[in-house]
Amino acid sequence: MHEDRTQEGFLAHARARARNIPQKEAYFIAAMGLVITLLGFPILNNLDVPELFAAHGIPFIPVAIALLVVMPLSLVAAAYVLAMLPFSAGSAAQLSRYAVIGCFNVALNASIFNLLILVSGISSGPMVTVFAVITFVIVVTQSFFWSAFWTFRHVQAESRKKQYVRFFAVSSIVAAVNIGIIYVMTSVIGAPAGISGPLWANIALLCTIFTALIGNFLGYKFFVFRS
Repeated sequence: MHEDRTQEGFLAHARARARNIPQKEAYFIAAMGLVITLLGFPILNNLDVPELFAAHGIPFIPVAIALLVVMPLSLVAAAYVLAMLPFSAGSAAQLSRYAVIGCFNVALNASIFNLLILVSGISSGPMVTVFAVITFVIVVTQSFFWSAFWTFRHVQAESRKKQYVRFFAVSSIVAAVNIGIIYVMTSVIGAPAGISGPLWANIALLCTIFTALIGNFLGYKFFVFRS
């Protein structure tokens, strides 16, 4: 009996937290998942993933269609799970929205980064650091508006100029760490034998995702958009 009541209480709590994501917002998150998938296709092409599937006799078009379905559903599911975490309702909702925009920022970041590598043919050396800086400026600028008007929308508005300065400062510190990681991996360590330059550059970029997501969220919440 006690176990049943505990389970009912947990489900009631989960349903209450799930209401932090209205139905219209769930549709928006699904749309963001679709955009993220579309941004990912040029990256996969740059890494010769379609050719890899073809070499194993697997046509890439069905895989692409499956991604267009799975990614939006997965992003919505992840948003609901994060909204149910045992934080304050406001913090859980902010983390959920931030994760969605964080995924979009990662996809946009990787897409621009790969486009610059593809166009230039450069995947190592100082220019890769320049590519990372260019990508950072573009991504952080658009990210500010997502954060101000959606992720932390319930925070009382103040001077957007002051918020942007703090936002850029936090993002710059985190980006400096990440750019350092990318530089060391691509220009100091270099791609190991059997791994192409573009693939290694993307592995380096992948290594910065955790520090970017956690570092930026904490900085934005407690310094930029603090209540």
